[in-house]
Amino acid sequence: MHQDHNIPWQTLAKNFAVRSNNDLQNLYPLDKPNQGKEFEYFSKTLIRTIREFATTERQKYPDTIQMQDTGKIFSDELLDSISIEHQKPDFYCEDYLTKENQDIEYWIRSARVHHENNPDYHYSELTYTTNDMDLASAVKYLIIKNEMSSLLMMARHPSIPLDCLFILSWGHSFGWDRLIGSALDAYVYINVLGEFPKLCQDVKYNDLECHKRLMRALTSTCDGDAQIALHRPFFLRPQEELEEPRRGIWPNPEIFRDIFEDMGRLKVYLKSCFEALYRCEMLAKECGISIEWEEEISASLRYLNVDSWHRLVPDGEGGSTARLTYGKRTKGME
Repeated sequence: MHQDHNIPWQTLAKNFAVRSNNDLQNLYPLDKPNQGKEFEYFSKTLIRTIREFATTERQKYPDTIQMQDTGKIFSDELLDSISIEHQKPDFYCEDYLTKENQDIEYWIRSARVHHENNPDYHYSELTYTTNDMDLASAVKYLIIKNEMSSLLMMARHPSIPLDCLFILSWGHSFGWDRLIGSALDAYVYINVLGEFPKLCQDVKYNDLECHKRLMRALTSTCDGDAQIALHRPFFLRPQEELEEPRRGIWPNPEIFRDIFEDMGRLKVYLKSCFEALYRCEMLAKECGISIEWEEEISASLRYLNVDSWHRLVPDGEGGSTARLTYGKRTKGME
């Protein structure tokens, strides 16, 4: 399916089969002898592809970025599009963008407020906290909408610690790293699912436990849930209007589309997920953040019941380092 000339989806998918466990149907690894190596090969190839696209995408923007201390960071047209979404019966969009966070001074002021009683603060001390969930949501939504010029500028802005919005949580994660996890979960799962033609017919995949769990994760609402703006328009039927839009929506499969009914639409969605991944890589690099892609991919594979763990291996300098390993941990492994 998507990027199959670069990403070995068939190599990955051939390690799975549909099995039933306690009357629950799911995709499970076949535990082949070389399975761990093939998972590692897939992971490394996907990481390399994401990074290559991120590098190419960064070249579309100037090396020298002009800083902005006043004014708007996104257009009125984009802000108005949020209001239009509010009027649709399949409404899925919260106020991720507002008049307030349209103004760059709000971002600067929000970072400074944590040091307002300290007149001697330095830029290196600036931070955002969980009180700034609205800004983390805005970052996610701006990535989805490809507003990367403004985000790259803010990543370099001395008064905007954009890196502090990457990981935020209070019982659940709502930093802009959350967009990475959701896009990757959907991207890996659907590309693997596409290698099982029988499951793709007549929405037979609805019986898979991994599908139910993933649909719940990708489309249910919670605090700081801007990442669902990438997924809900694709998965939910447009004529459905939820009576309780702030509640989980599975196990009602009637409100979901057939993923494979419109292959053109599916390709656009997978492309959007992939774009979100390399845009996040590009922005993270600009912020000085190194995304733990191996960990992210192993987390996505856990939806497919793939076990992974860390073992210590020699680092060549007399010490050891933790290495992500796929497969069940057996006695004697360290």
